[in-house]
Amino acid sequence: MQADIDNIVPNKENLEEQIKRIQDATSAAESLPTDLAQLKDARLKIDSMSTEAASAMGKIGLLSEAAAMSSVSLKAREEEAIKIVAQCQEAYRIATSTGLAGAFDDRAKRLSSSMWGWVALLLISLTLGGCLGTMRYDSLTKVLDVSKPSWGIIAAHVLLSLFSLAAPVWFAWISTKQIGQRFRLSEDYAFKASVAKAYEGYRREAARIDPIFESRLFGSALTRLEELPLRLVEGDNHGSPWQELISSDGFQKALQTIPELRDKFMNMPKDIVASFGNVKKTISPESAKTDE
Repeated sequence: MQADIDNIVPNKENLEEQIKRIQDATSAAESLPTDLAQLKDARLKIDSMSTEAASAMGKIGLLSEAAAMSSVSLKAREEEAIKIVAQCQEAYRIATSTGLAGAFDDRAKRLSSSMWGWVALLLISLTLGGCLGTMRYDSLTKVLDVSKPSWGIIAAHVLLSLFSLAAPVWFAWISTKQIGQRFRLSEDYAFKASVAKAYEGYRREAARIDPIFESRLFGSALTRLEELPLRLVEGDNHGSPWQELISSDGFQKALQTIPELRDKFMNMPKDIVASFGNVKKTISPESAKTDE
């Protein structure tokens, strides 16, 4: 009996462990219905979430395809927008060059038209001067054809001829000055119009050949377009041919080189006044004789 007890005692720990397992199994068996219900609910939730996830994945797939298509469309639109912007910049450059060339060309045509108007006025003044000269020549010829010509009357006719021809000559001189200035301005504007018209074509060729050459071309064109037209207009405005002659460098040098010419020029007003006095004195006695 004692031997059997001794055989049982060493297995005490095993018995305790087995008893514990039995107790755990009993507790698990008691809680098994609850755990099964919870597991069932969890499985239902997992199935529902799986269905929702599958639906979401389908939607995500559709959205991904739409996003890919939109990306391709946006890329194409971006390339198209870049091309349109480049075309707009090109059109703006062409419009600027064309507008600038048109403005210069219009100005050149206006100056050319006004120049022809001054040419017509020049021809009119020359014709008028020729007619007046012919009339005064006939009058002077009649005075000289008499047997005893009167030099006083001849001098008077000469002075009248000078006065009558002064206005046409003065206007012809003004017309000539205007024609010269307008011709130079018209040619300048026409040249600038040609530069503006040809610039865009030359720029493309220069950009294709060498960027440095394109920069040089732009600098050259800008220099030509920046030149003021007033550089072609004379700075001194003379009121008559005599004033222009007196102000000329050649005449001033002649006065400094030839003292007699300077003295003669300084005494010219006095000589003119004296000539008028002599003519008056000459005409008065002859008029008295004619009255007698």
